[in-house]
Amino acid sequence: MNRYQKEPFEELSDEQLEELLAQMDQEMSNKSKEKIKQTVSENINKETEKIKPLKSKKKKWATILGAAAVLSLMVGYTQVDTIKAAYVKAFGTEAEKVLTNSEKLDYSVEDQGLKLTAKNTFRDGNTTYVLMELQDLTGDRLSEDTSISDWSMLNGGNTQVINYDKKTKTAMLLVSSVSWEEHKDTGFILKQFESHIKEMRNTVSVDWKKDLATNVKWKKYDGKNGVGGGSVDDSILEKLNVNYEELYSEYLPNKRLSIPLIPDEDYFIENMAYKDGLLHILVKWPNIKGYNFLNLDFQPKDASKEMPEKNGNEVWPYIASYSAYNTETHSDETGRSDYEEFVFDIKESELQNYDLTVEAAKTQTVVSGNWAIKLKEPKEIEKKALKDITLKKENLALSNINLSGLSLSFDVKDSSREQMEKLTLDVKLVKKDGEIIDLTKDGGGNIYTENGESQVSLMYDYTELSDIDSVIINGQTLKVE
Repeated sequence: MNRYQKEPFEELSDEQLEELLAQMDQEMSNKSKEKIKQTVSENINKETEKIKPLKSKKKKWATILGAAAVLSLMVGYTQVDTIKAAYVKAFGTEAEKVLTNSEKLDYSVEDQGLKLTAKNTFRDGNTTYVLMELQDLTGDRLSEDTSISDWSMLNGGNTQVINYDKKTKTAMLLVSSVSWEEHKDTGFILKQFESHIKEMRNTVSVDWKKDLATNVKWKKYDGKNGVGGGSVDDSILEKLNVNYEELYSEYLPNKRLSIPLIPDEDYFIENMAYKDGLLHILVKWPNIKGYNFLNLDFQPKDASKEMPEKNGNEVWPYIASYSAYNTETHSDETGRSDYEEFVFDIKESELQNYDLTVEAAKTQTVVSGNWAIKLKEPKEIEKKALKDITLKKENLALSNINLSGLSLSFDVKDSSREQMEKLTLDVKLVKKDGEIIDLTKDGGGNIYTENGESQVSLMYDYTELSDIDSVIINGQTLKVE
């Protein structure tokens, strides 16, 4: 435990400090996405697997990417220079009313010339929100693209940079952290952030006839390590009659080729071959901190031509990817594999008409440290309890149904993880003025399952409770009294 500095917890005894940090060590930190198209993360531990992001109506589940992988409430914020503006941007135009009931904070800690200050907090059900400022006092290690890559609080969640002030070199952070059980102390620890992303793109001409392998002796997946990657869209696999688990059960031998993908960068194609009518390309890429994602796709050699269309839809041949050679790493700083195998639905006879396009990004500034702050217990915003119901078609009982201005939450008894993965929710808020808010389409959410019981939370922009007439869950209407 001595790797944590004690200054932020001067008011605690040594025993209390050890208890707090031991509790925090049980949490999972939020991790950056390894690549844009990735829908399944590597090395998901047992705690993480208990939580699934809510699927929207008529869509498949996306697999969790972080410790709690809860919600994405904030995108594209600019010119946010006050707490009031930050709340409005994060929680909607009516969110000032949340701010009036929140707790003001002024806790700070410094490390390596960077100052972290907690400014404001409130709680909505099992989610605690904290607004923070991170200021660089001595350099330019923060930027508009700064992301928080390693942190701890409660059972995890989401920490977003919602604004950066270049003049004051200050990033505004919004933490949304979930608690699935009681915690003796509440504290936040920032361990790492990344800034100054360099995006890279290149077009590679491949000698398909020469480089395609034949008579391949495919490697067997050992079933012990995470596969990473994921399918672009499960419906594409269904149309092709392809099973994703069968797809990643075997992968290409490595070190057969060494085709550079990006000049002066360690990205190489090491093998390519066809299997069951699908093209597989094995790529090796840097396994060090800061390398964020890698994408491959096809581009017509004749730039005036567009990708062919099928049934009126543009056809992009990339259908899936997965990690390979999880135990063979050359510089294991990230916990992921060095290798990614990409799968494409493109006929071999068409390859001569296409080049490969490569997209990647690396973070040029990675800062690690210990910024630890003990927080006071936040105030909880108003909520109303609704009556229990049973979803007859699904035969699932919903209890502890609570509605606030930001979320709808409920428990599902006698529910396995498999049942929850198959469950399709259709939830709407009906306002007194007739407006309907579709939570499963326009909101965010998460589901936590353990020991046969699940907790569901649906989030949305702040709406006054007094303006809500009713809630509709899979066709059943609950009046808000």
